[in-house]
Amino acid sequence: SCEETEFFIADSSIQHLHISKCVLGKLPKVPASLLMLNVSENAISRMNPLSCSNLVVVNLSRNQLVSTRGLQYLPNLVLLDLSHNQLSNVQHIEKCGVVQVVNLSHNQLVKVPCFSNNILLTSLDLSHNGLTDIDGLSSAWLPCLQHLKLSDNGLSGIPPLHNTAPLIKYLDIARNMISDTASLLGSLQFCKLQEVCCEENGVDVALLNGFVAQMKESPRPASSLLHAFSSLQDQLGKKDLGNIPLSQRTSYLLERYESAKLARSRIPSILTPALNIPRLPDSENIPRRPDSANIPRLPDSTNIPSSSSKHGRSAK
Repeated sequence: SCEETEFFIADSSIQHLHISKCVLGKLPKVPASLLMLNVSENAISRMNPLSCSNLVVVNLSRNQLVSTRGLQYLPNLVLLDLSHNQLSNVQHIEKCGVVQVVNLSHNQLVKVPCFSNNILLTSLDLSHNGLTDIDGLSSAWLPCLQHLKLSDNGLSGIPPLHNTAPLIKYLDIARNMISDTASLLGSLQFCKLQEVCCEENGVDVALLNGFVAQMKESPRPASSLLHAFSSLQDQLGKKDLGNIPLSQRTSYLLERYESAKLARSRIPSILTPALNIPRLPDSENIPRRPDSANIPRLPDSTNIPSSSSKHGRSAK
């Protein structure tokens, strides 16, 4: 058993480290050169002393984590997998300023973690937890978020997503307690969703399917990243960026965007598809908050055609 053994990786030039299914009880001490760490399927309960600022990929799935203390030391993290653990809350993830993929599924979360500083997040998995609402997401601005998984929770509804995630393409809300179709459509009406999975809820599936089909066809106004961030400066002042002078926030966020592209470029291209990291949208394709004049009104249910969809993926 390796459970109580402390490991130290002596090779100071190693970049990729994979130690799965070794019953590790503690994280190994890793060299500063390390870029990718996979210690999944062990018995690790805490992230300390993980303090390697060069890490871009961390897989700690299927362990016994009860704390995320240590995330604050990973400023270049692009992908974080903490699924299948025992987390009841997640701290310091807002310190991972360029993270793009976060998997927190199969934990014990009852509250959405703070993502107020994670503006480059493209994929977020909060499925299989104990969430009864996602109001915590409403305080975040996630202009790059494309995939959001919320299935297998206790949600009775979701707040409007257009102000939080204007680029969202795929939403999974299956196996929750959502029954108000009108309210759900109202929360989705400003988005440009391509797929919604809503099986085993109490919503009108035909109406939702038709609504999603209509959203695919409607045009979406676009603007530059600069414009998008400029329009949110007043709100950013209430978040973690509040310590940055108002005049400097837009340039700071643009720098963050470039930093994320640089960090991602350090992941070998052959591994990117396997890691399932959605491509960061081009800066000029990130929309500002929708103008009400460009938002189609909610259609009458009698005018919405039903549409077939693939099992388990589209709205059901």
